Amino acid sequence: MNVDKELFLWSIITGKQDLALLFWARGKNKICAALIATLLYKIKARKDKDPSYNALADEFQNLAVQILEKFYLTDPGACTKAIIRQIPEFGNATWLHLAVMIEAKQFIAQEAVQHVLSDIWYGYIDHIEDNRLIIFSTIMLWYSGFLHYHQEMVERTEQFPSKSFNSSQKSSFIHHNTSRLQHQMNKTADKARLRLMQDMQDEEEGTVRVVGSRRWKNQSFRYGRHRHNQLATTEIILVVWLFALLCDEIRQIFEIELKSIYGKIIAYFSVFWNKLDLLAIFLFFLGFILRIWPTTQCFCAARIILAVDLSLWYIRTLDMFVAIKHLGPKLVMIGEMVMC
Repeated sequence: MNVDKELFLWSIITGKQDLALLFWARGKNKICAALIATLLYKIKARKDKDPSYNALADEFQNLAVQILEKFYLTDPGACTKAIIRQIPEFGNATWLHLAVMIEAKQFIAQEAVQHVLSDIWYGYIDHIEDNRLIIFSTIMLWYSGFLHYHQEMVERTEQFPSKSFNSSQKSSFIHHNTSRLQHQMNKTADKARLRLMQDMQDEEEGTVRVVGSRRWKNQSFRYGRHRHNQLATTEIILVVWLFALLCDEIRQIFEIELKSIYGKIIAYFSVFWNKLDLLAIFLFFLGFILRIWPTTQCFCAARIILAVDLSLWYIRTLDMFVAIKHLGPKLVMIGEMVMC
């Protein structure tokens, strides 16, 4: 057990800032510890409605920023790797996850973090690649094979395809949980921590569990992301809505004044917008099925498919402007008739 870490967390929860700074200076992983302190102080400020905790949170965030700046100036490569490296001492949390959770804008705005976000945005694609070629490859997918990639990252992923996935599954810090806090603690400090966190459980759809200590295990913090394995109310409404649109498209086919089913289908698909409607509906249900499939790969594929599907629905809205072009003169005529 890391005594300095335990005493550091205890001093944060009990509001002893001087002791917190002392144990923070004595401990390791100072950036991660400072971000944890920022998270706890913001929760205390929100629960107790005491703005003084926000000032303490900003103090620890400034400490994390100062260390990050010096680290990046000394060794940019090691710094960018450290930002996304899991810290076992704090439940496999990463600096980037913590910064996003607490909305540490000052920390995220640093050049080192922006460099990491650019790497995540580009994926394995080399930054020297022209943006126009990248955009072109999104339209012509076959061209993506001609882009320049970071070969070392590709080879490392091919050699260890499941290692990174398993480590993300085992991350005990970024673990979503919406149930009420059940674990009861005996000591006074633990009970204070329990009261601090208990009211925060059901305020949002997802929470994050911290498992960095043997005694303080089932503590949960707010986390603004929705859980992958649970459907939101808006998603259910959207599924019902799209199913109603599918039924309406089927109704349109049968209402075509032709005797044979084959003739009705041919007549229906002769209209461009009908083809686009069915394609958009099909992609939505395909993405929805992959979205509820309990694997990370399917969830990522669902996000891609639903993004393409959303662009099709944007194109579909252009049909309204076609109608307005014909409707415009009629509105003018009706207006003139009313004026008379």
